[in-house]
Amino acid sequence: MTHELALGGAILGVIASQLLLRVGARNKETSLDVILNWKTLAGYASMGLVVLATIYAMQKIPLRTAATWNSATFVLTPIAARYVLGDPLHARTAMGSVLIVVGIVIFSLG
Repeated sequence: MTHELALGGAILGVIASQLLLRVGARNKETSLDVILNWKTLAGYASMGLVVLATIYAMQKIPLRTAATWNSATFVLTPIAARYVLGDPLHARTAMGSVLIVVGIVIFSLG
């Protein structure tokens, strides 16, 4: 059970990291401003924690299952960016998300 929670935490961590990196890159003068921004640094640090959680989860969870569920980040990140940051959600993104969800369902059943 703890391995499944670690995988879920890793998925949520990826979403949080991506949002932090996106906010850290906004309205900066130079590349150095983007890199040394606290939000960018927090995004990179949380990605490090995501890697550790994923490694822990994959000790017990099969690779096929972990990879399938990790693809949920491609669906959840644009949704989070829409509601948290106000980013637009395009039709192509929505169609791709539907395909990913269908793939997750197919792999989960198989």
